[in-house]
Amino acid sequence: MSSSGVVERRVRVSAALVVAAMLAWLTPASVVAVRLAWTDPPSRVPVHWTGAGPDKWASADAAFWSSIVPGIVGALVCSLLVVPLSSDTSRWGTAITFGAVSAGTGIIAFFWIAMMLAAEGATAPFLVLLAPFGLGVLVFGLSLLVRTKTAR
Repeated sequence: MSSSGVVERRVRVSAALVVAAMLAWLTPASVVAVRLAWTDPPSRVPVHWTGAGPDKWASADAAFWSSIVPGIVGALVCSLLVVPLSSDTSRWGTAITFGAVSAGTGIIAFFWIAMMLAAEGATAPFLVLLAPFGLGVLVFGLSLLVRTKTAR
């Protein structure tokens, strides 16, 4: 108890969750790096596919912002959840939350890269979506390393 009569409670922030939250930022950072490095991007990209191929198109800029914003929000959510999820939560609940948010929003962000590759005529452009999925699995695994009094 402090001198003002307020009960103080220290929360031990998990180093594993700090690392997991930092890894969640790799996906949007990668997409931004690809955008900056792409010297001659196509002006329009496919945004919807059928069995016969793309049937809806949009500007590359609109597709970029539609994809990167969820990636940034997902990384921000992971960062903001580090302290609350460092205590009073199960290890599995924490790992599922971090892994799902990181993988889900990372895949959405990487859709822009897949769209750009499809516009350039690449074969199997959606294979790039395996990268954020793998990162989400890594974040899930790191989040299992949380050590708290109530970690189960």
